[in-house]
Amino acid sequence: MSNFEAIEIPKIDKSWRAFVQSFRQPKPVIQKIEKEPIWKSRYISLTKPEEILTLVDVGYKAEEINQYAGKKDDTLYLSKFRFLNEEGIEKLLAVTNQLEKLVVPSSYIVGHWLRGVEKYSQFICDMMRDRKFLKELSQMVGVSLISHPIQDAAVVLNKLIASPKKLDNKDNLAAWHLDGMNYVFIILLSEPRMFEGGELIYYRKHKNLFPNRVSSSDRAIHTINLEKPGDTIFMRGSHLYHAVRPLISGERKTLILSFFCPPLAEFDSNTFWHLAPADGLIPTLENWIKFKWSFH
Repeated sequence: MSNFEAIEIPKIDKSWRAFVQSFRQPKPVIQKIEKEPIWKSRYISLTKPEEILTLVDVGYKAEEINQYAGKKDDTLYLSKFRFLNEEGIEKLLAVTNQLEKLVVPSSYIVGHWLRGVEKYSQFICDMMRDRKFLKELSQMVGVSLISHPIQDAAVVLNKLIASPKKLDNKDNLAAWHLDGMNYVFIILLSEPRMFEGGELIYYRKHKNLFPNRVSSSDRAIHTINLEKPGDTIFMRGSHLYHAVRPLISGERKTLILSFFCPPLAEFDSNTFWHLAPADGLIPTLENWIKFKWSFH
């Protein structure tokens, strides 16, 4: 086992001190990036996932699984697959390379990020609303999906930067956490040969069985192998603990897409206090009220 694999990754800090500190983080100026490509539906080319897990597979009971119109909302994890062809990946990387200059430091889950990416990129905004795109992802997951209505949380660009002298530095790992979103797709944007470490891992048990402290040798920890830019996984982020191992060298970028199922609106896992540390108290309050009025 290498040194970075032996590090015990902490759970996300939910103390009041961390909460207050999060509001001090800088916010980028909202402006559309220039000269980006135009989104086209022909970029969509969905491949079959290599692995499929359901909620039952990790210990969730039948009564914990929601359903509507005869459809069970039981997909927990899909890995690995791609939803864009090579041309589409090339265009997406061109867009995210421009967005990278807007990334800001964060004290919440990852060291650097850009939230509300749709505000900055018309390409990604159009992708998230493309009917073919939504239809194919919905069929894969098993329920009807739309881009999450809380736009600040719908698309996030995450960036980890290696701190080799201190492997447990928050800038180069993501602590164990659950997402506020139910339906989350994670897309690798960086070439794996350009960084070392930084593996995405998850805990293959019911979320209620996640320990207060996770040993690096715990056999419930599983590593996700993403091999090239565009490789994607889906996870029920609100039901599956996950983290990112420390980055040894280089930089690692991912794009996080979060979706919402209108027929199951009452079961959306987002909470006000999960969003507020990331987006600020006043913006979250405005978004939360609009969201609740629209779907509840």
